[in-house]
Amino acid sequence: MIEVFEMLSSFVVTTWVSFALVGFDERRLARLRPEQAAHAWPPASKLSALVVFGPLGLVVHFVRTRRSLLGLLLGVLAAAVVLAASSADVALVETAHDLLAGPPSSLPAPTSMDHGALR
Repeated sequence: MIEVFEMLSSFVVTTWVSFALVGFDERRLARLRPEQAAHAWPPASKLSALVVFGPLGLVVHFVRTRRSLLGLLLGVLAAAVVLAASSADVALVETAHDLLAGPPSSLPAPTSMDHGALR
């Protein structure tokens, strides 16, 4: 059951961090470089791409808006940030589960049944 929660929380964190990074970048571009902001996705396409493609959508966003090697590098960096946040989330969920579950129950040791020597 914990695996389902890990998967869902990882999806939420990945999606939220992706939206936050793209939203921050679009606001910054609109203020500083409107000509680059014009290359950004329309809102519906942006939402679909970030949800479906995840971190790869970030790479595409930065390449589309920058149209340079710098855009590719920024996209890869943004994808790495998202993947690091997702990994940290999964580690946090596992740690919380381990703490809340308590120590493992001690089961009786299996007994060996001596059926005689095999010859």
